[in-house]
Amino acid sequence: MHSWPMGIDACHGKRFAKALCETLKFTHKGDNNLNCMYRGAGIVIASHLEMRCTKKHIPALFDEFCCPLCDTNSPLRTFVWETKSRVSDMVEITHLLMSSLDMKICEVVLAVLILESLVSLKSGIFQPNSARPILIASCTIACKVASDLDVITLELCHSISDCFTNLNSRHLARLEEQLLVLLDWHIPMDADAYTARCSAIMREGETSVEERVQSDVSKTNAPAFALSAEHWFATPDNFFSAPTSAPPTPVQPNIRPH
Repeated sequence: MHSWPMGIDACHGKRFAKALCETLKFTHKGDNNLNCMYRGAGIVIASHLEMRCTKKHIPALFDEFCCPLCDTNSPLRTFVWETKSRVSDMVEITHLLMSSLDMKICEVVLAVLILESLVSLKSGIFQPNSARPILIASCTIACKVASDLDVITLELCHSISDCFTNLNSRHLARLEEQLLVLLDWHIPMDADAYTARCSAIMREGETSVEERVQSDVSKTNAPAFALSAEHWFATPDNFFSAPTSAPPTPVQPNIRPH
C-alpha cells in the first residue's frame, strides 16, 4: 500500500510535480506575510500532534492506513507518518497545501482555528496518520467559509491533486463532512480568538524554520526536501546538476482569483 522513503534515486515519476519546486523555494526563506503565515501555521499545527493519547478513535476517512491520499505516482513520499513528524515536515506539507490552495491570511487563521477546535475535543483523532486528511479538510472548509465567492470543491481538489493523487472531489467532500460532523457543524467565529491566533501564527512564522528547528535538520542552506531520504519530498531530476538550458516555467492556473 505504501512505499518506503525515497531519495534522489527515486523512480522518475515520483521526483517532480509543478507545485513542489516553486513552493519549497519560499518555505524557509520567503519573508512576505503569506509565507510567514504558512510557516507559522505549520509550526502551530505540529505542536498539536497527539502521540500518547490513550483515548483515540480515528474515523476511517481520516486514517491514511485505510484511505491513503497518495498513490504510487504521487511526487510526495507516500509512506504514512507512523511516528511524530519533524516540525520541518509539517511546515513543508502545510506550506505546500496552503500555497496550492492560494489561501489568504484570513483563511489560514480560520483553518488553524478549525483544526484546533477538533483537537480541543480531546478525542485523540489528530494523529500522525490522520494529520494530512484533517489538515486538508480544515483548509478547504476555511476557503469556503472565509470567501464571499463561490468556492467549488472540484476546483479546490484540482489545485492539490497533482500531489495528493488519490484525492478526488467526492473524497474531499466526504473529508469536509466528516470534520464538520465531529465539530457538530460549528465553525469558530469569535473575533477576539481570531485576532489573537492571527498574531500568534505570524510571530511563529517570522523566524525562519531553519532557526527554529536547528536540531531537526542537518543543514540550513538548501531546501529541506533535498536534505534527507527521510523527507516527504523527492528531489527534482536537475537538482544536483546544472541544466543545459533554462527549463520552461510551469504555469499553474489561478484556481481562486482574488
